[in-house]
Amino acid sequence: MTKTLTDLLVAAHKGALVLTVNQRLARYLVQGYDSRLQEQGCTAWKSPAIHFHLQWQWQMAARLRLDAKTLGPAQALRLWERAVEEEEKGLAGNGLMRVPDAARAATQAHQLLCEYGATFTSEEGGEDHRAFLRWRSRWQQLCREGGWDDPALVPARLVTALEKGELPVPDDLWLAGFDELSPTIEALCSCPPETRRDCSSLDAPCLSNPF
Repeated sequence: MTKTLTDLLVAAHKGALVLTVNQRLARYLVQGYDSRLQEQGCTAWKSPAIHFHLQWQWQMAARLRLDAKTLGPAQALRLWERAVEEEEKGLAGNGLMRVPDAARAATQAHQLLCEYGATFTSEEGGEDHRAFLRWRSRWQQLCREGGWDDPALVPARLVTALEKGELPVPDDLWLAGFDELSPTIEALCSCPPETRRDCSSLDAPCLSNPF
């Protein structure tokens, strides 16, 4: 049976957890939820559990107390910028590099590698890959020196916690806008049936294309 936006909003009203592919979609769905209740004459209501999936991961990390020493997104990005700057200092051609852009790309690459448990060596890629490995090595060194935990390792820890039953599993889970699922979301969907009644998904075309 094809799920609709109305189905999702009704489920959210009943307490379902809705995870979205990005922050913009989460805002769109919350606005739709609020508008629906306003049209029904409601004057006050509880906020729905509609979250950008990365924000939900940080909430779960806080439950596990993983956030005390873990760098936040802005802190992590600044440390990546420092790692890139220090590694590229004095190298030929570094004047053409936009450090913030390079740091942002490196952050995303590092997060994906950690979440999917993938890696590669300097011999397996080109100069860009070798530069990334230099930056990542420096980044990891800076984390150790500062006594900080790597935020890219949080998803893997959440997967382990879900598998061990250390995190609450929603009775009704909805996924909105995903083309493919990260290991963390897959682990949430794979929780034992006795702890999770339903897992539904809504593709982007069903969302009136809010993008």
